[in-house]
Amino acid sequence: QAADNLEFERAASLRDQHRAIEKVHEGQKVLHLTSESMDVIAMAPSTAEAWVEIFFIREGKLIDRDHFIMAGTEDDDPRRITTAFVQQFYNANPYVPPRIVVQHPLEDPEAIHHWLEEKRNGKVLVHVPQRGEKRKLLEMVAENALEGLEQLKVRQVERGDMDSAMAEL
Repeated sequence: QAADNLEFERAASLRDQHRAIEKVHEGQKVLHLTSESMDVIAMAPSTAEAWVEIFFIREGKLIDRDHFIMAGTEDDDPRRITTAFVQQFYNANPYVPPRIVVQHPLEDPEAIHHWLEEKRNGKVLVHVPQRGEKRKLLEMVAENALEGLEQLKVRQVERGDMDSAMAEL
């Protein structure tokens, strides 16, 4: 309503408050899970890049989240992007949780699963949930990825990166 009434500053403030409330609510949603530790990975692909969002859940609590931009993904399918991210991320990080929830199945899952278990020195379950709490959590991470990608596009336009913006259009 504020935007319709041309009260743009008030509308922006209300939007920011709404987002802050959603972020608090996200953390509370995670608490409904058992005391599991897991990483939840989802992405939002674009024409030339993909925004990958990862939530770090330890003992049932969202302790952190991060995002990465994977460039050069214009011809890749979601499985290939997810596989490349998992390989790059866990190659660079010493900790591998006992469960990794992904949005898309991995390419060559047996080899990656074996590699992750060796790195962890224990069992690792990598899966795409179809229903339940983990599916809802994955959908929330995917929404965050999509929102992050949209904000990235806005920043590109604001910086005058018209080539990227026009290619996206």
